[in-house]
Amino acid sequence: SGLAMRVPSAAYGAMSVLLFYLLLARFVGWRVAVISALLLAANPFMVEWTRNARMYGHQSFWTILTTIVAAAAVYRASDRKINWLDWRWWLLGTCWMFMHATQTQSLFTVLAIGLWVGAMGLFELARRSGAGLHIIGGAAVASFVYLTSWALTGIGKMIVLMNRGGRSEHIEEPDLMASIQGVITELSGNVPLWWGALLWLVATIGFVYVAMRGKGRFVLLMAMVSLVSWLSFPIISQKHFFAPRYLWPAMFGLSMGLGAMIAWLCEQKREAWQRWAGVGVSTALIGISVFLWLPSLHDSFTTSRMQMATAFDPIRQHSTEGEVVIHIPDWYVGMQEYSGYDFGQATVIRPPEAGQFTVRPTGEPGSRSNPYHHDFYELFGDDRNADLPNPPAAWLFMVSPDEYLSKADEMLEAYGLNTPEHKAKLAELAKGAQTLTVRISEAGFDHVVTTQGRKR
Repeated sequence: SGLAMRVPSAAYGAMSVLLFYLLLARFVGWRVAVISALLLAANPFMVEWTRNARMYGHQSFWTILTTIVAAAAVYRASDRKINWLDWRWWLLGTCWMFMHATQTQSLFTVLAIGLWVGAMGLFELARRSGAGLHIIGGAAVASFVYLTSWALTGIGKMIVLMNRGGRSEHIEEPDLMASIQGVITELSGNVPLWWGALLWLVATIGFVYVAMRGKGRFVLLMAMVSLVSWLSFPIISQKHFFAPRYLWPAMFGLSMGLGAMIAWLCEQKREAWQRWAGVGVSTALIGISVFLWLPSLHDSFTTSRMQMATAFDPIRQHSTEGEVVIHIPDWYVGMQEYSGYDFGQATVIRPPEAGQFTVRPTGEPGSRSNPYHHDFYELFGDDRNADLPNPPAAWLFMVSPDEYLSKADEMLEAYGLNTPEHKAKLAELAKGAQTLTVRISEAGFDHVVTTQGRKR
C-alpha cells in the first residue's frame, strides 16, 4: 500500500530530527539543539519529502549520522583519546558508503566531510601534534572502507554524467535566478521570497555567533555539509531538470543557524530590556514563519496525493502492442525506470497481459517486435521521420495538464486532431485536473481519465 511505502521514509525522517538534536547538543549546546530540531521537524519541506516514498528521508538520516561520526572521531583524536585504527574511522567509511548509496549527489557531501577531516588533520599537524597523524590515518582508513564498497561505481557514474553532452535541444535551459529563488523559498518552508531571504540571512548570522563562541571547527563542518551541494548545481542544471530538493543538506545549516540566532536572542546573561527585546524578536521570527508554514503543512496532511493507480488503469486495461505512452512533462514519470538524462523518451507498451512498461534508450536500432522506440520528437515533432508510420495510438499521460497542454500539439497534429475544436475539447477535459490520461488516435479521444491530488 501507499502507506507501507511511505513509512520507511517517514521513520528515517523522524530519526533524522532526533540525530540532529543529538549532534547539536553534543557540539553546540542543548538550547540551540532543541530550537534547531523543532524548526527542522516543523519545516514543511522536511515534512513533505520525508512522507514521500523516496530517498530523501534516508539521505537526511545518513547525512546527519555521518556528520556525527566524523565530528566525534576528529574531536576525540584531537584530544588524543583514540588512534587512527579506532572503530569510529571504520564506521565513518561505512556511513559514507550508505550516504552515497541514497543519492548520487551525496558524493559531494562525502567529499565535503572528507575535506573537513583532512583539514582538521593538517591543522593538528601544524600545531606539531601527533593527533594530526592519527586523524589523517583515520581518514585514510575511512576512505579505504568507502572506496572498496560500491563507491567507485557511483563515482564513475558521476564522471560519466558530467562528461555527457548537454540536455536535449528541445529542453529549455533552466533560469538560474529562478532556480536560486526556488531553493531560498522551498527549503525555507515554501515561504515568500522576501521572508525566505530574511531567514537565510538570520541563519548566516547564527553561524557567525556559534563560531564566535569557540565552535569554529564545528561551524566549518556544518557550513561545508550544508553548502557543498551547490557544487552539484551546474551538473544538475545542465544534465537534468532542477529541483530544490537536490540541495537537501542545506536545510540542516538553515535550521542550525536559525536555532542559534533565536537561542542567542533569548540569552539570559544580559540586561532585562535586551532580554525582552530578544524574546520579542524571536517570537516574531517563529510566529511569522509558522504562520507562513501552516498552508503547506495543511496541504501535506489533508490533500490527497496523486492517484497514480487510477490514472494508469485505462492504459493497463485497454492498451495494445504497438501503442506508445507519452508522459508530459517527460521528466516526471518513468514507469518502471526513471528516464534519467535522456529526455523525451517514448514508453513502449508490451501486451497488456505482460503488465509492464519498458523504456527503450533513445537511438536504439529498431526491433521487429516494435519499431516505435524513437525519441518523442522523432515520433511527433520537428525531427519526425516521414518514413516511420504513426503508432496505432498514443496514450497521453499529463501531470498538471492545464500548464503543459500545449506540449501535446505535435501528437494531435500527427493524428489529424490539431484543430481548434479538438484542442478545446482536450482543454475542457484537462480543466482543473491534476493528471489527465487519454488515448489519442485518428478516431479521436477515448478512455479519458482525470484525477485530483498533489504531485508529490
